[in-house]
Amino acid sequence: MIRFRERMVGPVGAVAREPWVLRPRGPAAADGIVRVAGTTVGARDSVLDLADLHVHVTGTDADRDGYRAVVHRGTVHGIGPEPLPVVCGFADLLTRSVGGRRMHYRVLVLHRGRPVVVDGVKAVRGGVRTAWTATTTLHTVVVAVDPSAWASGTEAGGWTRRLEVGDVPGEVVAAGVLRVRGLLRQGTSLRGDVLGFLTGFLRRAVVR
Repeated sequence: MIRFRERMVGPVGAVAREPWVLRPRGPAAADGIVRVAGTTVGARDSVLDLADLHVHVTGTDADRDGYRAVVHRGTVHGIGPEPLPVVCGFADLLTRSVGGRRMHYRVLVLHRGRPVVVDGVKAVRGGVRTAWTATTTLHTVVVAVDPSAWASGTEAGGWTRRLEVGDVPGEVVAAGVLRVRGLLRQGTSLRGDVLGFLTGFLRRAVVR
C-alpha cells in the first residue's frame, strides 16, 4: 500500500524498576505509556533516537478505522553504547481509541543478547488545531523484557508474532517524549499510493 521512512528523537530519563507487561496488539496495547513517559519530563539521562525506521503500511484496520504497518528495519541509538539494529516491529496508525485516535509503534532490539522493546504512542485528539503536534510527538517507554518469558526461537517472524501477542512481563528502564525529525525526508520517502494514503491520513488525523 505505502512505504516510508521515519525518524523520532528525544531525551529520556531513567526509570527505577517500573513493572510492565507488553499488552496484546489492539485497542489497549498502548495504555499507560503516556503516564509513564510523563514522569521523566525534564530528565536528560540520554537521547533516544529511532533512526531511519522503514515502515510498510500493509492495509487498513477495519475494526478500528486505521492503518496496520510493519517496521522491518531501522536503528535505535541511546539504549547502549552502540547503535542497535531493529529486529522487527509493527505500527498501528491513527486507529480509534477512547477519546480520539492513536499511533502505536513497537519495535524489538537486542541489547547484549537480551530482548528490549521500545513501545511508543502518539495520542491524537482535539481535531485540526492539535493534529500537527499530536502526530509528531511519541510518548515512549523502553522495556527490558524478561528473557524467560520471551518466546523461544530465533526467527524474526516468530519474534514479530510475539510482539503482537504480548502478555510479556518486564521492566521499564527509561521513558520520555520523542519528536519526529526530518519531516521533509520522510515525505520524500513515501512510495506507493501516496495520494490515497495522505487523504486517508489527514481525514483520520482531524476526525475522531
